[in-house]
Amino acid sequence: MHVVLYKEEPKSREILAFALESKLGASVSRAAKFEDVVQVLLANNPVDLIICDSKPENATLYKMLLSTGSNIPVLLLLNSTSPQQQNISFPDIKILAGINLDGEPGMEKVIEIIRNEVKNGNLKPTTDDPDYCRVSAELAIQVSPLQGDLYIRLSNTKHIKLFKKGEQLNKTHIEQVLTEKKIKFLFVHRSDYGSFLLKFGEDLKKIADSPTATLQEKEMLSLSAIQVLHELSHKIGFTEEVHELARESVRLVVTTLSKDFKLVNVLKAFAKDRDKYIASHSLMVAHVACGISTKMTWPSDTTSQKLVTAAICHDLSINNQELAKIRTLKELNNNTTSYTPEEITAYKSHPYTSADSLSQANDISSDVDFIIRQHHERPDGSGFPRGLNARNIAPLAAVFIVAHDIVDFICQQGTDNPSFDNFVAEYFSQYSSGIFKRILVAITPELTKNRAA
Repeated sequence: MHVVLYKEEPKSREILAFALESKLGASVSRAAKFEDVVQVLLANNPVDLIICDSKPENATLYKMLLSTGSNIPVLLLLNSTSPQQQNISFPDIKILAGINLDGEPGMEKVIEIIRNEVKNGNLKPTTDDPDYCRVSAELAIQVSPLQGDLYIRLSNTKHIKLFKKGEQLNKTHIEQVLTEKKIKFLFVHRSDYGSFLLKFGEDLKKIADSPTATLQEKEMLSLSAIQVLHELSHKIGFTEEVHELARESVRLVVTTLSKDFKLVNVLKAFAKDRDKYIASHSLMVAHVACGISTKMTWPSDTTSQKLVTAAICHDLSINNQELAKIRTLKELNNNTTSYTPEEITAYKSHPYTSADSLSQANDISSDVDFIIRQHHERPDGSGFPRGLNARNIAPLAAVFIVAHDIVDFICQQGTDNPSFDNFVAEYFSQYSSGIFKRILVAITPELTKNRAA
């Protein structure tokens, strides 16, 4: 996404530019005066969006856009002296919104509007540079001394080195810097993937085996590890190094499982995050699925490993956080304008492609394969990709489907105090026979006692 940021005041221009580059991966062309805008518009690099202050002088810009037949949308930045949008005389100019750029709330509103425009298909999404992989900042700073250079992204094609290979990081100081600059992700170059993965795996193993590591530390590291796993599987495939990271991630998550499953504890541990939906969703499904197996009196280390592996990898072939929230093909068909044809095709086939990604790993159980391939099937046969009904869905896959439904319900209701009475009522008829009915009977006491938690 190429954005022209036309703003005279340099400090606020740079702050907003950094937000656009770091949070959206946009390529931003700064413009302090109208002549700068003209130069950018006449260049060969197409412009997707113009952001500018709302002022009478914009008439010149609008006239130029109309004279060239351009339909570039404009997002206006308002202030106390220009509270109104200045396009009344130019109804053919597409004004996305007028935003009062007043500190962080205004900045976040700009980002939110652009994200919604991308989601609705009105703006092009940013495509990532294939030579760099995004790594959670929390996880990246664990690797000290650094196994490779760490970068921040200024645009989808421009990265700047922040830390050098071999550096010993002062974790407390670095956390302060990242917090102040609101940097959630750092980037690793393709040439350093292998060494970083090796060190990540070693660190995960140490934390999993550590008697002093807290549950919160393990959960946060698990979340970060799953993010890296998904990022790298898209960049380089499910290689032996990625497989090893998956194996250690499963071991770590299993150590966080409670012997005495309490749903309220899962709600406290994980919250929705726009940038971490797939990872946090996967962890919640892992915990709930293993909790259900406990209520079904099926608990064992082997069962937990199967369910956790399936949870971590069931959306492995999806790389769009919003697309991962889609539950049914009907819901997808109602939102086709929000996604590219390639994303729609990938979603429809992801139960197969995610399972196929694991097929080259000899130590993955066939039960995991069944769970992943069947996780979007429904007991009444209305699911996909095969339209299986309750009689043909594997028992562990049924446990996983119910866990998936519970987590989706939580994400819709909010993690503060979801009404599980409503869940039981909604799914009572759907889970009316066979293994699904047995699961609902087993977990209903746990669900309904959390209604006031």
